[in-house]
Amino acid sequence: MDIPLKTGCPKNIDQSIHWNPLRIFLLFFSFPVLQIICNSTNSFAFRNHTAKDPWKTIHPIELLHYFGCLILIGLFRQPPRKYAWNAQNGYLRNTPISKNRFEQITKYLHFRDRGPNAVVGESWWLKLGDVLPILRQKCQEYWDIGSHLTVDEIMISFNGRSIQKITIPAKPIPVGLKLQALGDKGYIYSWEATRPKLAEFQQDTAKFSVIIPETTPPVYTFLTATQSMVARLVKSLPKDRQFHLYLDNLFVCWRLSQYLKLRDIALTGTCRKGACGYPPRLLALKSVPTSLNWGALQGSIVKGVFAWLWQDNNLVMGMFSLFFIFLLYI
Repeated sequence: MDIPLKTGCPKNIDQSIHWNPLRIFLLFFSFPVLQIICNSTNSFAFRNHTAKDPWKTIHPIELLHYFGCLILIGLFRQPPRKYAWNAQNGYLRNTPISKNRFEQITKYLHFRDRGPNAVVGESWWLKLGDVLPILRQKCQEYWDIGSHLTVDEIMISFNGRSIQKITIPAKPIPVGLKLQALGDKGYIYSWEATRPKLAEFQQDTAKFSVIIPETTPPVYTFLTATQSMVARLVKSLPKDRQFHLYLDNLFVCWRLSQYLKLRDIALTGTCRKGACGYPPRLLALKSVPTSLNWGALQGSIVKGVFAWLWQDNNLVMGMFSLFFIFLLYI
């Protein structure tokens, strides 16, 4: 597989004009999208407001002001929000939205009004209604994707009460809601929302199978739920091109490597001790108490995939579907 190097770049936009942050924001949160949010918010608010807290219809321009305040609050962080509208030195004092109106919108904001008989425990991404798939479609519409990609998790900060929160202590955002995203040098091309033991499209897709090489008659095995998420994400890629995918040890095993290789997608990634198909010889070397020489590389071909063990500060395990390059070093 000789994958041509291609760098991702914008597409379907006029690059001759100056793109300030507001113009870029409106590419994704266009006025039709803002109107969907306004309609859902108005519907929920008119049904639930009280006489002491009367609701005034929100329109897209006011919603833009609200989102602008949210961004400023995220940038400033300090002092607490209740002081942001202070008449003397509050950083939101000159914004076109008052503190009371901001708090009221926060109380009633909905991306999808689920009606008076809302289902309890519904997956968090369903509460975003049509907005989430529209944003996903726009992310793909405005980017000509490059050839070297990655799939990794994204944490969305959330500290409210929910059984759908995920905690990953080592992350910069340790607690929140999680996405698995397909990225190109910092640009998020596609994603799939997740919650504990469930992914957004997990129930809508049949299991992904891959043939085991050198079996007669042919024998098939299936990807796990985690590996299937990668298979679903790469379906959004253009069909007439080749790609190189870089993954961490959450996903990598010979089955996923072989599945992607058959679809002209190379894979490089680290893997865990329990990774399916990792050679016993390399596992034994991993267990030896003495280190190899720094930079030393050991490898074996397993079912058409190159499994390797590399001595860095610690021994690193991984797999690589373009195995012929590494054979030069063995």
